[in-house]
Amino acid sequence: MRILSSILSLLFASALSAQVFTYYSVPPTNGCDGVWAVQVFSFLCGPAPYVFVTTPNGCMLETGWTNDQDTLFLPLCAFPCQVDVQAADGNSCSGTTAPSAVGETINDMRLQLIVRGTQLEVSSPRTLPAGTMRIADVTGRVEQELATRPGDRWSARLPEVPGVHVITMDAGTVHMRERFVVSR
Repeated sequence: MRILSSILSLLFASALSAQVFTYYSVPPTNGCDGVWAVQVFSFLCGPAPYVFVTTPNGCMLETGWTNDQDTLFLPLCAFPCQVDVQAADGNSCSGTTAPSAVGETINDMRLQLIVRGTQLEVSSPRTLPAGTMRIADVTGRVEQELATRPGDRWSARLPEVPGVHVITMDAGTVHMRERFVVSR
C-alpha cells in the first residue's frame, strides 16, 4: 500500500510574529548555570502548548524556569542562544541573548514546501546565503539539522512521524520559519 503524505501549512497571514524582550543574560560558566532574563509576556506569545526551537540546539533548558513579576528566568547552557517559540494559536516570537537582534524575521515571505516521495523540497522566494535548516517536532526536538548552500531551493527527508512540525531557515541575517503537518 502506498503511503500518502501531505503537508498543510498552518501559518495564516493573520498570525503574529514578535520579538522576545531580553532584560539581560549571563553566560554559563559550568554546564547550564547561565541566566537569561526575559519579559514573560513577550516570551510566551500565545496560548499553550508551545514549541521551542533553540540555536544552538539545547542552549536553553525548557525546565527549571523561575519568575518574578513580569520577568522569566531561563537556565542557559550556551551563549549566545536564540529561541523560536510557536504558540498553539499560530503566533510566534523569537529572541536572542545577543546584545543586538540576530537578524530580520521575514513576515511577508513564506517558505514553500512540496512533498516528492519521502523528500521535502523547500524553496525561498529570495536567494539566501549559506545557512542552517532545522526540522523540529511539536516537542521542540530537532529531528534534522542540515547545512544549506547559498540559493533558493533545498531538500530534506520528510519526517516519518505524522503530526505538526516546524522548519526554520537561518541564513546570514535572514530567519524564516514555517509550520507544517505530515499526515499518512
